[in-house]
Amino acid sequence: MLFEDVSKQREERERRENEQKRAVEEVSTHLYASRHILRNMSFNESAKTIFDSCKSLIGAKNGHVSLISKRVEAPLTHAS
Repeated sequence: MLFEDVSKQREERERRENEQKRAVEEVSTHLYASRHILRNMSFNESAKTIFDSCKSLIGAKNGHVSLISKRVEAPLTHAS
């Protein structure tokens, strides 16, 4: 019974540590993308930076983002 309690406590601690690590990774990714945007990069460069950051964060190998604007006839698209 004591062994089960210790195991459950360890599993819970590991779960919390993993959640904290994931939260730090998400905030770091947002800050990284924000810094690039604030450097006055072009929209396409900023969109690519955000896309690549998010793709890396979730571990995706490929993805697609499309922005539709009322002012632009064709959607701006970035895929990898």
